[in-house]
Amino acid sequence: MNEKLEEIFYAVIAVVVIWLIIRFVYINVSMFFARLTVNKAPTQENAMRVFRLLNKRLGVSINNHPKEWAKYRDMFYIINGSAEVPSELKERIKTRLIKKGLYINNMKIIDNYKAVNSGKNGI
Repeated sequence: MNEKLEEIFYAVIAVVVIWLIIRFVYINVSMFFARLTVNKAPTQENAMRVFRLLNKRLGVSINNHPKEWAKYRDMFYIINGSAEVPSELKERIKTRLIKKGLYINNMKIIDNYKAVNSGKNGI
């Protein structure tokens, strides 16, 4: 009986580990495509998608490499310069990136938001 419980325990642990790995890969691949999309079209909807992915627990990881940090910094420059992204959302993305280790503390949020009537509410 004890051996059977041990087998079940290891099976459950294996399933949880596999699920976490699949989730991690899915979120990071989603972030890759979200980053490409927001770089091409920095809209409120695309920026919100980036924010949600950055905000997920056990989610997006940013490799500690200058090229990787540059990708996220460039993405934020584009979001920050967009008139289609509300300043509040820009601030939230900036805060999240700083928590992940990106050095953009001195960057000022550009308050150039012009509301676009797309039928969707803000943040």
